Amino acid sequence: MPATALPTPLLQHVQGSTRSINLPLNQDNRELYLLKELYGYDSFQVGQLEAIQSILQDKDTLVLIPTGGGKSLIYTMAAVLKQGLTIIIEPLKFIMEEQAEKLRQEQVPAFLTHNSSLTDTEMEYVVNALCRQDLPFAILFTSPECIVSSKLLNILRKWNDAGNLNFIAVDEAHCIDIWGPDSGQITLKWVY
Repeated sequence: MPATALPTPLLQHVQGSTRSINLPLNQDNRELYLLKELYGYDSFQVGQLEAIQSILQDKDTLVLIPTGGGKSLIYTMAAVLKQGLTIIIEPLKFIMEEQAEKLRQEQVPAFLTHNSSLTDTEMEYVVNALCRQDLPFAILFTSPECIVSSKLLNILRKWNDAGNLNFIAVDEAHCIDIWGPDSGQITLKWVY
């Protein structure tokens, strides 16, 4: 489906416009190179590089950083370096939109799904784009409620069966706790 058929800029077509990032062959320098190239920073904040390296080594990684401390850089950089599909679970729509837009400005394929504002056509576009698996990597921002939808679970299975499901990052701790009569039960389904 061409992007022009979509009424929102949140779902731009990224095939063919994915940024080609030529990482240095030296593994020790690729994180710093990407930090400068993609994010425009010269140095990491305390703990960021260690967290990225832990994710790249496929370790379960818990990162406790206050708001504004650079958590999104950790999981988005790890997603770009690992390739494949990375899922970011974020309950706040405006944060999803802001992060996805920043990545798309750098031609990083970032999609988002949340219950409240996507039309059926927009949701189908995201599902179809991710089901094709023709992107070297993609980042999907989604809410705790959406991650348990049959459409998204099917996408996760496809990428996982192909060996290309990287990791799932939970951006807000309350996503893994019971915090409401409806969302608590939904959240617990995918955590346990």
